[in-house]
Amino acid sequence: MKKLAITLSLLALSGAAQAESYRLAYSKAENVEVFVDHPAGQPWCSQQLELRFVFAAKPAQPSVDRLMPKLGGLLNGQCPSATSLTWKSVDSNGAGSASGSASKATGWAAVLKQPAPTVAASAPVGAAATPAPEAAPAAPAPIVKPEALAPASPAAVVAPVPPAPVAEQASANGMPSDFAVNGWKPPLEDEVLKATDFFVQVQDQSGCRFRITRKLDGNSQYLSAQSSGVTCGPDGYASGTGQLTLMRSDGVEIGSYRGGFHRGIPFNREVPPLPIVAFDGNHNAYLLLFSEPSTRVHYLVRADAGWDGRWDLDNQPLIALTDNLDLFRKIESIRSSLLYGLSKLDKALPKTSSVRFYAVRDLPNGMLKGDRDQWLYEVSADRGWSSKAWDFNPQYAHNWLFDAEAKAARQQRELEAQRQREEQLKREQLGYQAEQQLRLYGELRKEAKNPRELYSRILSDVSYSAVGGSGYASLVTGGNANLSQIVRISGKSDEGWKVDYPYEALLSADDASKSPEKGWFLVKGKVSLDSEKRDKDDLPLTLIAASSLQPCGEEGCTDLRDPLKLVRQQVGDDQWTPEGARETIKQAWPDRVVDQGEAE
Repeated sequence: MKKLAITLSLLALSGAAQAESYRLAYSKAENVEVFVDHPAGQPWCSQQLELRFVFAAKPAQPSVDRLMPKLGGLLNGQCPSATSLTWKSVDSNGAGSASGSASKATGWAAVLKQPAPTVAASAPVGAAATPAPEAAPAAPAPIVKPEALAPASPAAVVAPVPPAPVAEQASANGMPSDFAVNGWKPPLEDEVLKATDFFVQVQDQSGCRFRITRKLDGNSQYLSAQSSGVTCGPDGYASGTGQLTLMRSDGVEIGSYRGGFHRGIPFNREVPPLPIVAFDGNHNAYLLLFSEPSTRVHYLVRADAGWDGRWDLDNQPLIALTDNLDLFRKIESIRSSLLYGLSKLDKALPKTSSVRFYAVRDLPNGMLKGDRDQWLYEVSADRGWSSKAWDFNPQYAHNWLFDAEAKAARQQRELEAQRQREEQLKREQLGYQAEQQLRLYGELRKEAKNPRELYSRILSDVSYSAVGGSGYASLVTGGNANLSQIVRISGKSDEGWKVDYPYEALLSADDASKSPEKGWFLVKGKVSLDSEKRDKDDLPLTLIAASSLQPCGEEGCTDLRDPLKLVRQQVGDDQWTPEGARETIKQAWPDRVVDQGEAE
């Protein structure tokens, strides 16, 4: 009997040692960690799950009730095959408090297991020892390990996160979080794998699938895949450590992959439970290590695609994706951000001894496409030989953020200089025009004593000659000509306005704003002849189509002899003054002296 008891004790210890747990989530708001207990060597994801809520203080059933539906949403993405689960809540010492169940069919609502009063009342004293074997799995030795990770939680490194259980749970497990950085949000791994086009799928002797990049030739029907050591996950793809060998029917080995497998993808070593969230153009994989909403940082690990068809996880780059640029301006926040990411890397890949750290603001362009304008910081970090602590030398770092801001400032200065040059060019163009207008004003003032010469500047009409060609002859043949003339309108008919000076004509103006009254006008437009109607001299009636009608203030438009009015009429600006022209010149060339004599 003693020998049998010893044997049973050893078996119990063996069963406890073979148990494992997977840290599914952590909620700061509820101060609880959630683990999935599963047999050693088996994937944590299965159809029936066992959840364990480990509270830092006394277990609280309302917290379980609040978290269960959110955990269900997390399971729908990470473990779609799960349909039901059992749960229990314990304190930090492993003492049990409550247990129950939940299912996908009921929306993962927590159902508390109620004790049976009749059984409790009738249970003999000797039967009280029977729950003891059930209590043993509540805190097996391997499951206690994740609680040792609690000091490295985000709260120990960065500012507290506002209560947002879903985001906290997602980021604590390194799964897609609810915040996007420059439009990029970690996608579900299934979506990433579905979008790839460089994988070839093969099945081993048990029907378990693998994703490889080797291009199989036309004799693929003679190839077979043999695996050993791996576990076929609930999705039908290989996971765990082992080996895959491709053999041809004639006994020739075509390829072999030894190491870890994740969703059927071969790696050179054991793969941590991190989702693949992106591939770049070189097929390098990006695994989501952790997401920290409080600092808006997604930490990722890049696994380079190797020549041998495996993805390399040894000393691979650590990437911090963030739009929180202030993290990389001061050494204190730089060190905190880097060491925090390295602490998460230690948990996922504890054998890493050195990394190249990159902080970027845009993952698709910054890392997947190599656009360094999207980089923020770059440095190498190494683990000490004796202390095993991580450290880096900022003297050998490259602060791409400062470079980008200096470049942006330089470009802004160049744009400002270009803008000023363009504005100066506009001022100079206006200055040249003002100089010409001042010269015209000076010339008109000199010519004001000779009205005929003065009018010649503003008046133009068709020429007439009794012999040879002339402008009037062109009108007779149906042509038209430009006109600028002083006219007197004597009245209006159904066909237009009657003109009796300098000759009989009929004036039309399509624009209603050009409807004149009787009087003197300076008219500009087109002149032609009416072949059917005759004037009082029995000549073809002259037709004037006005494009501009300027009323005169005096008889015969003698007011147009005023040089100021003439300049305004010619430049098309009723507000023009010589003083304004001189000011325009001064704005273009502040040091230039304007000739006052021409303007007086």
